[in-house]
Amino acid sequence: MQKIRSIYLSNRFYLSLLIVIVLFIFGHFFTLFLLLAKILLALISTLFAVECIIHLNGKFEGKRELADRFSNGDPNKVNLIIKHNYILKTEVKIIDEIPIQFQKRDFEIKIKLERDENYNDSYFLTPVERGEYHFGIINLFVNVLIGLISFRYKLGENATIAVYPSFFQLKKIEMIAFTNSLNAMGYKKIRRIGNNREFEQIKDYVSGDDYRKINWKATARQNKLMINEFQEERSQNIFQIIDMGRTMKMPFEDMTLLDYSINSTLAISNIILKKHDKIGLITYSNKVHSFLPAGNRKNHINNILETLYDQSTLFKESNLEKVYTTLRKNTQGRSLLIFYTNFESVLGLERQLPILKKLAKMHLILLVSFVNTELTEIVQKSASTIEDIYLKTIAEKNILEKNLFMEQLNHFGILNLRVKPNELTISVLNKYLEIKNRGLI
Repeated sequence: MQKIRSIYLSNRFYLSLLIVIVLFIFGHFFTLFLLLAKILLALISTLFAVECIIHLNGKFEGKRELADRFSNGDPNKVNLIIKHNYILKTEVKIIDEIPIQFQKRDFEIKIKLERDENYNDSYFLTPVERGEYHFGIINLFVNVLIGLISFRYKLGENATIAVYPSFFQLKKIEMIAFTNSLNAMGYKKIRRIGNNREFEQIKDYVSGDDYRKINWKATARQNKLMINEFQEERSQNIFQIIDMGRTMKMPFEDMTLLDYSINSTLAISNIILKKHDKIGLITYSNKVHSFLPAGNRKNHINNILETLYDQSTLFKESNLEKVYTTLRKNTQGRSLLIFYTNFESVLGLERQLPILKKLAKMHLILLVSFVNTELTEIVQKSASTIEDIYLKTIAEKNILEKNLFMEQLNHFGILNLRVKPNELTISVLNKYLEIKNRGLI
């Protein structure tokens, strides 16, 4: 839709005018320069008039197409459709007013359009935080011929779009979880340990299946490998618990640890529901901010998505006792508790240990924490100065203390997983499937 059209004199116009003025000045001394000035002035005037006529008899229309919502941490497509009826080839500079969160002040697209040629193409934006994003209008700067004047078109409409936790991961992680292509995709192979599930069917063997399930009699009859498939135990209660304390605000590749945890929680929740287990959600810092009881209804994943959309850290110290009280009041029986948290010191771990031990008596706990990649880089870097040696020693000591403490958690029946933020989802997925195949819940 065409909204506003305005005229701008281009740099080429001012340059041409400057050349004419210089020629007129020299024309006072040399007749040839005066003649050239008059010819150039006449040519510029003619081209200026022709460009004005072409612009005034043409028009541009356009719009921006967006999805209903954006996925946090993923490339999201923005489609631009530009139409025109100019009789000549045009040079167009497109400046889309993208949301301020992206901090792209030099965003522009330069194209050339032939007569009757339209533009329909896309660009991608990758948000790194959840919330509302506001798009402005589409600005077009159009030139014809030599571009003495430029017409500016303001097209499209202002738009507001909500950025949700990464729902793009849902299908991707679902495919990984329900196929045996982990090795081919570069992911860690899930270790499938023997189980006592109820027999369901015999199926063809595919790469990655447990060879111990091979049915040799069926293999001999069919002349190809066949395996026994067993039904998994269903309707286990699983709670994903997200720490929103101040340590979860730490950044990694433009996103915070909290956003990595939220994206992982959404993707893993979808797998848990597909595995016919019940999924619940708790977010907390100095208090419990949200609680969703374990369920497996069709709309439960949407409830989780809407709950996670507006969660943010309050920079408070995390209080695990509030989580313990909430679980005691609102849950029955044994559940798997997947904690997403971050500890920057062993002291912080020790303060939370008494509550974790209490919870471990009633539930199976998987404590997911993050590897400090900056400390790892310091340890791996060669030391060339006394300061480097000092920093490397402190970093090694910090990492060693954490690793030793994490090993001690196993003595209290607390499973733990330390991962890099960008490997969080697949690591938790592997651990969940391993726990389920071991029959620990």
